[in-house]
Amino acid sequence: MRSGADYQFADMSKVLHKELEPFNVRVLLVYLGTFNTAMPYSVKPISAPLPSDYAGTQTERLFNMLHTGDFAAPGDHIKACQAIYDVVMNEGFAKGLGNEIMLPLGKDLAGTVQRTRNRLEHMMDVFGDICHNVNVDDGTEASW
Repeated sequence: MRSGADYQFADMSKVLHKELEPFNVRVLLVYLGTFNTAMPYSVKPISAPLPSDYAGTQTERLFNMLHTGDFAAPGDHIKACQAIYDVVMNEGFAKGLGNEIMLPLGKDLAGTVQRTRNRLEHMMDVFGDICHNVNVDDGTEASW
């Protein structure tokens, strides 16, 4: 599940992109899956058990993975760094993609992106009529 902060970073990155583009400064928001770095093994989880309210939650699952060291990381961090470099430098496989502002990395992240797309599509199916009917009646359009 993505937090409100994730959406805020995406929105802030889009605004920053628009603001800095005339100065030839690029903004790239990288969404990372799970990569084979030392981070999972260097994090020291708290030793106290989680409250029972967390039973069966994503928080409990993450806590247990970090606590036991049973943490699968399918992403290759070297390949990810090369991909970021290629997009930033507008070269290699990313030639012509230099104006993109969001880069998803990792097969596990692709599933997260698809679930988010599905939730957003469902949201518009359910609330689309309401979404389109809360503007002022004089036809004012957004300035952006």
